Amino acid sequence: MVQFMLTERLPQSEDGSSALPECGDSIDPMTFEQILEMDDDEEEREFSRSIVYGFFEQAEGTFKKMESSIGKSDLTQLSQLGHFLKGSSATLGLTKVKDSCEKIQHYGARMDESGTNQEFDDERSLRRIKDTLAVLKVDYAEVEKKLKSQLLLSLRQFTKSVTSSDNEESPEVPDKAIRPLGTLHLTIGVMSLLSRERLDAAIAFLRSLDIYGLLKKAAESATEQSTDRCDSGRDGAPLMNCTTNASQGEEAAEPLVVNITGLQPMHNPSSTSILYASPQDSSLRLRHFCLALQTAFTEAGFLMPETRSLLLHATIVNTIYVKELSKRTADGGHGKQGKGRGGVDATHVLDKFGDTVWAEGVRLEKVAICEMGARKVDGEEGSEEYLEVGSIVMP
Repeated sequence: MVQFMLTERLPQSEDGSSALPECGDSIDPMTFEQILEMDDDEEEREFSRSIVYGFFEQAEGTFKKMESSIGKSDLTQLSQLGHFLKGSSATLGLTKVKDSCEKIQHYGARMDESGTNQEFDDERSLRRIKDTLAVLKVDYAEVEKKLKSQLLLSLRQFTKSVTSSDNEESPEVPDKAIRPLGTLHLTIGVMSLLSRERLDAAIAFLRSLDIYGLLKKAAESATEQSTDRCDSGRDGAPLMNCTTNASQGEEAAEPLVVNITGLQPMHNPSSTSILYASPQDSSLRLRHFCLALQTAFTEAGFLMPETRSLLLHATIVNTIYVKELSKRTADGGHGKQGKGRGGVDATHVLDKFGDTVWAEGVRLEKVAICEMGARKVDGEEGSEEYLEVGSIVMP
């Protein structure tokens, strides 16, 4: 099947708790724990989440300004930007990021790495800043991935709540029905590749795709969609913010970033076998891009015929993995018209988790062809993932 992988496997603590992931010397745990202690709600963590995601936006913007300043050989501005990001990263205890920012601050001030000796060669200072910025981006990517592990934490909290035997607010959902983090993905289509030659051809076709071109067309379609919705308001009142996609054509190469939100039943809530969350894309490009991929693979003869409309979703619960439930009835189905083989009454679960924000700012990093059926990960109890046979990296 062709799919977006939502996340790579993330580290778990031995007791399965929602503590700060092990980050080595990347994050000072004492500093970060002080931020977490300021949350009123340990499950929602609105305060700490806002600070962390505010920093992510700040860092991405600062990196762009640094690259621009390097192009202009503006050492003074680079020193100021390094100082600025050093302060915010120190607040969160991001040790490696802070150290690299401090070096950039010193180099921009025409000093050596420690800030004690003066440097008179501006070209050398610029080279050092370029090298340090490259290291800074690697260290930043590491802490970004680990701090964005709220999807893992959200799944743990959900599991604990709905599988508790003494839970009075919602009916019990079997633990085996809740899908492991490594299996979460967005399916674009299913293929039947019965020979090595067909598999190799599908992988080659994927890698030959002009991803930037498809994203550009998706951005154009998103802009048209936005304009149509704006123009359809009554009495001159637009249905949405008409400026949302004004510059989509220029931002076609920007990463696809989504929020994973909500909880919906695939069938009747009183007897559903599948509960899923939806990807929310503020740029409106995701669906158009996925439809373009689906069309390309279909026209190339790889995707199996599909009459249903594309429903991008991340499955959170699927009772097919619970033998006792999956044998209850003979018919079911994956689509909205299915009867939900081996379903559970999810009415109260939906009432409680229907508006859940599972994760914010999830970057879609690649499109992959994977084998059907998740496999257990050796040495990691309860972990599963799909076997990837080919992929292409997203911008």
